[in-house]
Amino acid sequence: MERDETRLKTFPFKFTLAWVVAFALLTPGGRFAVKAQETVPAGKQARDEGLKRYANGDFQGAVESLRRATENINDDPVAWNYLGLALRARGDHKSARKAFERAIKLRPDSATLRAGLADILIFLDKFSEAKKEAERAFALDPNNADANLVIGSIRLLQGSCKSAENHAGDALKNNSKLSGAYLLRSRAILCGFAAPSRQRAKRDLSADEIIAGQTRSAARFGQAAESLEKFLELAPSASNGIWKEQLPALRAYAARVDPDNGSPILSSAEVTTRARVLAKPEPEYTQSAKQSGIVGGVVLRAVFSADGTVKHLIVLNYLPHGLTENAVAAARRIRFEPATKDGRRVSMAFQLEYYFNLT
Repeated sequence: MERDETRLKTFPFKFTLAWVVAFALLTPGGRFAVKAQETVPAGKQARDEGLKRYANGDFQGAVESLRRATENINDDPVAWNYLGLALRARGDHKSARKAFERAIKLRPDSATLRAGLADILIFLDKFSEAKKEAERAFALDPNNADANLVIGSIRLLQGSCKSAENHAGDALKNNSKLSGAYLLRSRAILCGFAAPSRQRAKRDLSADEIIAGQTRSAARFGQAAESLEKFLELAPSASNGIWKEQLPALRAYAARVDPDNGSPILSSAEVTTRARVLAKPEPEYTQSAKQSGIVGGVVLRAVFSADGTVKHLIVLNYLPHGLTENAVAAARRIRFEPATKDGRRVSMAFQLEYYFNLT
């Protein structure tokens, strides 16, 4: 029988950070899906009902219908695929994994299904298994949008920012409506700004070099803002989270102007005296992060404004299980002395790093 694969349109899932792949694939749009094939009437009716409920956002109803469908047609990868998607949308990731694995047994050469399983494994913090499935998906079809999205997400988690950005672009070439790919591209661009301060250039820069660097950085922040805006447009259910808060901040960094007061946002190289941190509260290490063995750093960019407040926070490097959100909350409580230029207080961009270790 001839096989054909297609994707649903994109709408967001809930992003922890395994982050990227994760977010857009929960919404009717960035899902991993395969076309339906003719089945027995009873199973087909339940399956079609489940697909309709899933498309309408009724994930619990979809689970119920698709469970009935798989009882009648347990050899249909479409029903198992959408059951996995609906279970994931309901937050039952372990059951979703089983549904995807069942679908793959029926269609082992499907790049789309293997990409879907890899996405679930990322969510379950099974990184090595997720990497293997993502690589299998990409090897099966290097042009598959879902495969590029998930392998790009793996590369982002590995810190390969440029590779992640390239895979996001390749995903969008094949599916311009894949919301998760826009989020991946935005995050991959910001990932490039996340190098620890001790790894930054140690020598003094000339005025021309400073200006050239600022111009490049502003352009990159603008590109990240454009991709994030497109993601939010395609995944409106994500508009109440951390991503919506980042959009105006990215625009501020792209313009190098604080929209709240119209004052310039200066770099450390442009000020006379740099902002000095007086108190930096530590973020809470969440219990779920400890149980999952999550370690690493959350890197943020903020404006230490002339009025003594921390503004325009964006995430350069993300960690899941609430660690990023806790780092952002802690950053807002920082007390500092503002930077000065020619004797006047000014606003300065500042990079913040929070490290989480189990020891």
